[in-house]
Amino acid sequence: MKTNIFLLILSVFIVSLIITLNMFFQQNYQSEMAEQFNRQQLLIAKSVAKNIEGHIEHIEEEALSFVRLLADRGLDLRNMDEFINDAFAEVREDININLKILDNQGRLRYSSSGESLTNRDIEFFRSARDIKIGKVRFLDLTMEGKKIVMLTPIGRASERKGVLIVDVMLHTISHKFLAQIKEGVSGHAWMMDEKGTLLFHPTQPNMVGKNIYSADPSCFQCHESFDVEKKILRSEDLGFSAYVAPYGEDKIIAFAKAKISNMTWIVCVTIPYSEVTFSIRKSMKLHSLLVIFIFIATVASAFGIVLMNRQRIKAQERTKHLETQRQLEMEILQTKDYLENILESTESKIMVLDRDMIIRTVNSAQARLCRMQKEALLGKSFFDIFPFVTDKDREMFLAGITKCLDGESQRISDYPYARDKETLYINININPLVLHGTASGIILSSSDVTEEVNLKEVLRDYAGRLEELVKERTDELISEKEKLNAIVETVGAGLFLVDEQNRITWINKTLRQWIGKEEELITFDDIYGDDTLQKAIIDNSILREVIHHNFGRKKGDFQFTSNTLSGPDGRMFTLVLIQDITDMKKMEEQMMHSEKLSALARISAGVAHEIGNPLTSISSYVQILREMEHDAFTRESLDTIAKHINRITDIVRQMSSFSKTTMGDLKYHHVRDLIAMTLDLVKYDKRMKNIKIALDIPDNLPKVRVNETQCIQVFMNIILNAADAMLNEGALEIMAQKLEHDVEISFSDTGSGISPEHMETIFDPFFTTKEKGTGLGLAVSYNIIKGYQGDIIAENKSDGGTIFRVKVPHNES
Repeated sequence: MKTNIFLLILSVFIVSLIITLNMFFQQNYQSEMAEQFNRQQLLIAKSVAKNIEGHIEHIEEEALSFVRLLADRGLDLRNMDEFINDAFAEVREDININLKILDNQGRLRYSSSGESLTNRDIEFFRSARDIKIGKVRFLDLTMEGKKIVMLTPIGRASERKGVLIVDVMLHTISHKFLAQIKEGVSGHAWMMDEKGTLLFHPTQPNMVGKNIYSADPSCFQCHESFDVEKKILRSEDLGFSAYVAPYGEDKIIAFAKAKISNMTWIVCVTIPYSEVTFSIRKSMKLHSLLVIFIFIATVASAFGIVLMNRQRIKAQERTKHLETQRQLEMEILQTKDYLENILESTESKIMVLDRDMIIRTVNSAQARLCRMQKEALLGKSFFDIFPFVTDKDREMFLAGITKCLDGESQRISDYPYARDKETLYINININPLVLHGTASGIILSSSDVTEEVNLKEVLRDYAGRLEELVKERTDELISEKEKLNAIVETVGAGLFLVDEQNRITWINKTLRQWIGKEEELITFDDIYGDDTLQKAIIDNSILREVIHHNFGRKKGDFQFTSNTLSGPDGRMFTLVLIQDITDMKKMEEQMMHSEKLSALARISAGVAHEIGNPLTSISSYVQILREMEHDAFTRESLDTIAKHINRITDIVRQMSSFSKTTMGDLKYHHVRDLIAMTLDLVKYDKRMKNIKIALDIPDNLPKVRVNETQCIQVFMNIILNAADAMLNEGALEIMAQKLEHDVEISFSDTGSGISPEHMETIFDPFFTTKEKGTGLGLAVSYNIIKGYQGDIIAENKSDGGTIFRVKVPHNES
């Protein structure tokens, strides 16, 4: 038997090896033949590409020879047709070319096709201006006009007489060099450019002009993909490959690239693989039939051997089956004894019923529960011996047993089992007894859970009392939490909490509004970017720091205060309080500035008084001396002394004015009138001569309560300062608008702006950047506006220049 099986396997192996080798050699030979054929196709593609390159070069040479002749002959139209036919007779035999001659003014002198001058021709003429004489420029119009264009200037040396435009039609090139190529039945040649655009295809002319990189659905009727074509575009000048068409036929392809000036055309020659290997497949058919016959004979022999051995195997299986059946009977008896021992040893109460609810098996634990003998229970109905409390319980058991017979297990928990004068609680599991795939009865298993039920009652009472205590305490905590939340949410400061992993675990509403994130996750980067603050929080140290910061929706000066907290589980948290102290800092700065001005006013009054009296005497004596006769040097010296005395007098006068600033004679005035009176005063100043002034002051602005003279003095100081900053030439824009409590008058100039280091000191007395300035103009203006409970703010513009904003309270609430 083993020998026969071995011989059968050996025969199948030999036949399979012969078939495999036959297929291998056939495929290998076909591949070699296809590769050799593809090399021949490569020669054809290379030859066609070289012919196209040579023909285009020939046309280029003919065009250059023609323009040289034309430069000598001139652009006279007499006998032009005959002259052109003689020059291009050889070229125009097979290739359709159109010639246009334009003179040096861009006028059409000749057109071989009779076509008039077009806008495209004018563009060609303009682009040919930078072409050197004796050179040709190629233009690729294969997508627009199915042609290529040659441009070359007409002339000799530096003298240009015009431009020659040669249109070479693409379809005539394809017809001459590609359409005639036929290989076998379906082999042909086609061409595309270096961008993947199809230029010629003999079997798919409607696809000419489409690009493989932007193919539409119609392109995939003949191709599954364009991977092969894309590889060809990326490859070198020559090569061959293979691909599979959608209809399942392999094709081989060879290609060569024709380089024409800055253009590259790729000539491809393809043929179905089946045509190349047709002769091989025909010669191999007889050999394949012989192999098949050998294989069939081998299979028939193997089938006979199998039939002879099947009868003997059946006899052996029959004997083995009888032996197995005797062993199974013994195992069944042993299993029955095992099950009976398990049923008797378990404390679970087990009862087996048939489909008529008759008790067929019961263990001792169940008999003790019923307080009956096992033999007395067998054969009785389950509904006769089970103590149902109510009829509803009987119906519940009947419904559960019915579902169990349908294959669905049931469970009844904490059922009260009445026995004599006591009540036990049992859990009953009702499971189907499945024999041969069918529910033949019911298995009821129950366990005594009386102690568990009693313990549950005790725990339930305890849980009820505990729940009441928890509810009472929870209500107290909720009330306290609501009070705390109300305080935290209404406080005007930002609060957030950070855990040990540097995660923000809580943040109040105020800080969220500052940042501008109501629901999103907020990180350290959203709150601040200061490494020192972050390190202090990470190190759980107490920190109090004042910084200028921008949260997104709110910016200014803020005080950060952090402290560590310990959670109920021992984890450490850091609570950070952020207070906005911007207004406080502004008030401090204003108070300091006011105190400085007040002290300076008192000093200025004393200085003006002490200097004024001696200065008057000196000035009088100088006037007397100037009236006397003196030499030239003495007169010049006295004039210099008088000039400087006048300057000192002016400074003393401004100091006196600064010290005597009062708020008397306050009346309501229109801002428009105040600006108009100020401009009337400054318009004759030579510094305002070349400055353009633009006004934007609404008529409906509320009146402001000011001293007319003082307010005009403030506006005049700001306007003349702007003129100085613009070097007496530029634009000054004066605007006014109503704010909530103030009227804001802004003066915007186009000067060089204020240096950042000077921005904080421009309102300080005696600070000036002018060569002859006193530094009191803006200080006096600031003092006047502050006296009206207003403010002056200076800002640099982003595009250059400065804006002074004067805010004065209005009379509307």
